[in-house]
Amino acid sequence: MSRHDSTGVLWIHAARPALTPHVAWAIARAGLTLPDGTRPAASIWRTRPDDATRVCAELDWRGPAGAAARLVGDLARWPDLTFEITEDPDAAIPGAQGERHCHVPALGTWSGVTDAAGDIQIGEQRLRTIMAAHRGDAVGMARALDAELGTAWDAALEPLRPGTAGFEAWEAPGVGQGSPLLDDARVDPSA
Repeated sequence: MSRHDSTGVLWIHAARPALTPHVAWAIARAGLTLPDGTRPAASIWRTRPDDATRVCAELDWRGPAGAAARLVGDLARWPDLTFEITEDPDAAIPGAQGERHCHVPALGTWSGVTDAAGDIQIGEQRLRTIMAAHRGDAVGMARALDAELGTAWDAALEPLRPGTAGFEAWEAPGVGQGSPLLDDARVDPSA
């Protein structure tokens, strides 16, 4: 793999079958191939087990750096397409960051920076801004952190993930309720 190649995974969680040629075109336009360098075939698609009117696919990919973001731009234009795509950090660069993009038609697109384990990373300055904006307001802080972490997108995607191979179950906190750890936070009036 050259230093300009990236890898990742694309999950199309739900799409109408008529969209599959358009998705294939967007994948090719972004420069994504299978890890062996070939183009994905129509056989990547399968009917969703919970909705026979929709198809889904999981695709390990390789392509140019930034390909995930380019693909999101093309796929998010389709109003009836629900997907996630990750771009792995470059293992040859210590501290390199990856990306995760989620698109749910009702919510739009959310994107986050990831570490090597795929965990969302929030920078120090962003955390300080959130803390300053919500000082003494644990519920507001929890909602702001949920927005940064893409909690609403995870909650919307989770029911679809078991039908798209490769996902482990994830238990989301109630959307808009913040993190359970922060919801229980109490402001110490003596502080």
